[in-house]
Formats: sequence, C-alpha cells, structure tokens
Amino acid sequence: MSTAEHDIDWETALDEVDLAQVLAEVDGALLDNLAESLRFPTYESLLRASVQIAEEVYTLYRSDGVWVMWSPSRYKEEDPLFFYFQEPLLEHLHTHYELVEEGISFVSLLAELTQMKACMYCHMEFDPFDPLRIELGIERFLREEGDDSEYCSPKCAMTAIYEEMQD
Repeated sequence: MSTAEHDIDWETALDEVDLAQVLAEVDGALLDNLAESLRFPTYESLLRASVQIAEEVYTLYRSDGVWVMWSPSRYKEEDPLFFYFQEPLLEHLHTHYELVEEGISFVSLLAELTQMKACMYCHMEFDPFDPLRIELGIERFLREEGDDSEYCSPKCAMTAIYEEMQD
C-alpha cells in the first residue's frame, strides 16, 4: 500500500467518525469520573443520592459527614466543593445561588438529604433508602447479626462472604 492510499484510508476513516457520539462518550466518562471521585460507583447513583439546590447545582451528604456541592455542567472547570459543617454550605449557597423553586429555602432542601453510608466491602457511598435498593429487596445486607454496617449490593456482600470463607 502506497503512502497516498494509506492517507486516503485514514482520511476516509476519520470522516466516518461521529464526533457528536465521541463527545457524548467523553462527557459520560467525565461524569463517571466525577462520581468515582465522590466515592459513588456510577453517575446515576450520585445523581439519585443528591438534591438539586440551584440551576445545575447539586448537593449530597456523605457517610463521613461531609457535605458536597457539585455541578455536572461545570465539573470540567470547577471541582466539587466540600463542607465539613452545614452552616458554611448554607452561607455559600445564599451568597452565590438562587433557588430552583420559589418558596423553598436552602435549609428545607438540605433537610431532604439522607446521609449516605459507606459499603463495608468496596467503600463506595450508597443511599440506604435508594428506591432501586428497596425495589431489589437489598435494604440491608448486614455484616453480622446486630451489626449496623451494610454492603451496597448483593455482589459486595457475596464477595465479602466468599473472601471470608477463603481465609
């Protein structure tokens, strides 16, 4: 194959690339990366665990007691913000954002949040009241009877049990 033929093949292949699809895949990967950086297994689970508090701004309450404010549209330019107490978060919200719905306060929106739990096996965050967990009947996968620790999924529970049996 001559160099000219190779260049034509390359150019033809490049012309056939759907750039919109490639950009959508990159955006999806970035959102999954955001979720992982906040200790969630998927972007969808991060979104379900969060409450929208302003235009394209969400917050969640992690198992370690940290409040996290994040934005899917600004994630490429702006890291999530971490607040160790609710008061500084409220100050930041009042200073920088307008509410999505009128007649609702930031305090009442934050009151809707459930504190996440950390999986005993994979250490990812999960919402113990996630409708998908309830639908699948996995509200509580306890480490031992009477222990308040939980696994995020049947897979983590079974893997932990299997590894324990191996030891």
